Amino acid sequence: MDNLTLDLGVIGPLAQGERVQNDWHTLIGDPETNGWRHQLANEPGLNLAYQRLWRLTFDDMPLGGLEVDVMPRLGGAIGNVATNLMLGGSLRIGRGLDYDFGPPRIGQSAVGRNHFKARDRIGWHLFADVEGRVVGRDIFLDGNSFGGGHSLHSHPFVAEARFGAALTWRWFRLSFSHVYLSPQFEGGPSHRFGAITLSFSVPF
Repeated sequence: MDNLTLDLGVIGPLAQGERVQNDWHTLIGDPETNGWRHQLANEPGLNLAYQRLWRLTFDDMPLGGLEVDVMPRLGGAIGNVATNLMLGGSLRIGRGLDYDFGPPRIGQSAVGRNHFKARDRIGWHLFADVEGRVVGRDIFLDGNSFGGGHSLHSHPFVAEARFGAALTWRWFRLSFSHVYLSPQFEGGPSHRFGAITLSFSVPF
């Protein structure tokens, strides 16, 4: 599967991040977030990303009728928001694996993988995924493209590991992912977070 994605947007106060975050905090009764005066300056965002993914199936493995596949991938991105090269792969075990290429990913390396085929029978799988990225630029760490503002000393290499499960039935897919991300800048922490995604496929 080949994916080519063009992202267009804006970075800085025009993106309205301060308003969205603090309005949400007001709604749930949390105090306003400080530090927004240190955000990046306004700048248009333009990024082009490409990814190629292969699926290798192992239908002859004796696993009680379960299906197994391995999906190596490579790609990269270029633009003023993120410039990087990536190499990764995933292992899946379950039923109905040929109906998609795995659950959607989170983050800057996330190229559209949210497509899946509708099916009458229930499909499910468990997955484990690893990825390494060589980072040339990350505007959220390196600062605005034309200087000024705040910046950090970003790491040139970032590793990510992910595991979880997905359930597909008819036009719906429910997935859970737990992600580990290595430190992205000097003195920075590693990150662990989870995500639950409900997807709906519209047939054409």
